[in-house]
Amino acid sequence: MDRDLCEAGKLSGNSAARLDDVVGVCFFLTDGIRQIANRIKLRHVPELRFHYDESVVRGTEETSAIPFGSELFKIGKGAPVVLNKEPVLTGDYISNASASFDENHQPAVSIDLNGDGGRKMREATRDKVGKAMAIVLFEKGKGEVLTLMKAEWQGGQPLLALNLVGWNSEELSSDLLAEVLLGAQDIAAEAGFVIAGGHTVDDPEPKFGLAVVGEVHPDRVLTNAGFRPEDVLILSKPLGVGVTTTAIKRGDAPSELVAEVLDSMVRLNDDAARIAVKAGATGATDVTGFGLLGHLGRALVESSLDARLEVAAVAVPDGVRALAESGAIPGGSRRNLAWVDERLDRGGVDELDILVLADAQTSGGLLFGVADDKVDDVVEALEATGHRPSVIGQTTVGEGLITLG
Repeated sequence: MDRDLCEAGKLSGNSAARLDDVVGVCFFLTDGIRQIANRIKLRHVPELRFHYDESVVRGTEETSAIPFGSELFKIGKGAPVVLNKEPVLTGDYISNASASFDENHQPAVSIDLNGDGGRKMREATRDKVGKAMAIVLFEKGKGEVLTLMKAEWQGGQPLLALNLVGWNSEELSSDLLAEVLLGAQDIAAEAGFVIAGGHTVDDPEPKFGLAVVGEVHPDRVLTNAGFRPEDVLILSKPLGVGVTTTAIKRGDAPSELVAEVLDSMVRLNDDAARIAVKAGATGATDVTGFGLLGHLGRALVESSLDARLEVAAVAVPDGVRALAESGAIPGGSRRNLAWVDERLDRGGVDELDILVLADAQTSGGLLFGVADDKVDDVVEALEATGHRPSVIGQTTVGEGLITLG
């Protein structure tokens, strides 16, 4: 048995037991945690319910009147607990579960939720951080509480936003503007925040964006200065948005490629951010207007690192390179490459492939670094949430140099 798990079991004991007794507890906790994780992963645990400590005084659950809307359960075969009847989530929202450790090295069950589940959880826990949640197993109509866990922040939480619009009112209709604003409202609802207003100006070229206000636990802020030596670099979305949108303007972008790129652009980065935080990432950057090379280059300078980038490993949709070869390269991409070129060891890589790495993205993915032993789990979690991730390289101590391979 894993010695760390044994120590975790020892730390979680409530009495000054002898070592032999502690090891016994350790075996029990380890097996129990893994069993719970497996049952959740197989979706044999269909409900997550809140347990409110303030509703019934601890120790009086079996003698007190049960509040309306709640009911009495047992934790396994033992202690009673009062839970709300209405579940926060069902097993349909769970994409994965595994045995792990919390920040205090206690054995824990880590649960991955799909996009809809993550949003429901954020809404339910927004004002209940620190409250306990119960995982309830129902078999043959009878509920059993497998474990209790506390609701905790996982990454940043958007709260409200303002629309910022540049619109050519002489050439574009107000109905089209309404469609843009409705699309933003749909994304806001999906991400769990409110659009509180905004501002519109006349502009020859249409532009739209959001100024977002949110909150994040100070211990879970990922910055572009937080990458570490030996971090394995993971990119959550493919490149090629700039090339494709340029081709759309020219009228020669293949419809299949347009559909693939649009699907990537409308995918939120909330799942990727949650997965990065869970994997212990300390450094991250979005990959947007400065392209992969620009954002990575800035992150390496800020983190005092170099990186080797495996060009063939970077996900790029089929058809992007052909469009780039035909000249569908945004001007911003060339400026991105010019900015990073003095710190770039091209390693014989073709100029066109390098320009794709510098491609200016709109609504691109996240680039973050994790320890080598976390890579497989991160890739699996990203793929389970609909992403097309790439493991693209690794960092070393340095001064901001990117070596292409």
